[in-house]
Amino acid sequence: MTPDDPVTEYLAERGVASRLVEGGLAGLADRWEAIVDALEDGYDLTLDDWLNDMDLRDILAGALAVAPDAARTAASAQVAEADRRFLAATLPAGAPLWGEEIAAEEGHDPARQPWFFRRPKRPGPELAAELEDAGLA
Repeated sequence: MTPDDPVTEYLAERGVASRLVEGGLAGLADRWEAIVDALEDGYDLTLDDWLNDMDLRDILAGALAVAPDAARTAASAQVAEADRRFLAATLPAGAPLWGEEIAAEEGHDPARQPWFFRRPKRPGPELAAELEDAGLA
């Protein structure tokens, strides 16, 4: 990615970690796929980790929106397949993951951003307890 690449610019404006900026759109798509792979095996991390992973998916959506056609086309099939698998491995959370106030402030929309409204079907014990405590189970 070059400094004037729209994906690089978007990621920098969003304050994304430099390692993700360096990977560009392809790196984000690969990271999302790896998250979904882990999710299918049972998500054994914390609620903070889950929120970070869902933020990554939102960052990926923004990167896809600004990507040049060729880059978007190259990543779209991979992302669509990972999204399909994500939906199969998750359940509706019953409320926005970040809470009603932040969802309203940020404009989170379950139709456009389902990742902010879903939880793993198979959370590890710590995440299961955190989801319960947060009213998301």
